[in-house]
Amino acid sequence: VIASSNANERLTVFYGDATSAVEVFVSSAGATQFSSGVGSVTAGAAGKVAVRVAEDDMGASLNGGSVATDVDAVMPTLSSIRLGVRFDGAIPLNGHIQRLTIIPRAVSDAELQALSS
Repeated sequence: VIASSNANERLTVFYGDATSAVEVFVSSAGATQFSSGVGSVTAGAAGKVAVRVAEDDMGASLNGGSVATDVDAVMPTLSSIRLGVRFDGAIPLNGHIQRLTIIPRAVSDAELQALSS
């Protein structure tokens, strides 16, 4: 989770154990700006997710797959990173984060697919 001190401003990438779905969620001022299931990963298997968060240009790709996008989204104010837990510290990750890369610019859809391949 990359977030402010509360749930109103956040970027969340999470894995749903029950559904095996990888989802990306962005909230600004308490309103959902981007919410997309980008695919699924079998429990125990590795998955790569690439996410773009920019004003009116959000996107996400899982394992080089098609890019889910939203071109009408407000950028949240983000001030902290919490790895392996929800914004409030609950629901810990039961897995591993092998690498986290932050690129200080919006990448293209093709770059999202390459980064997640």
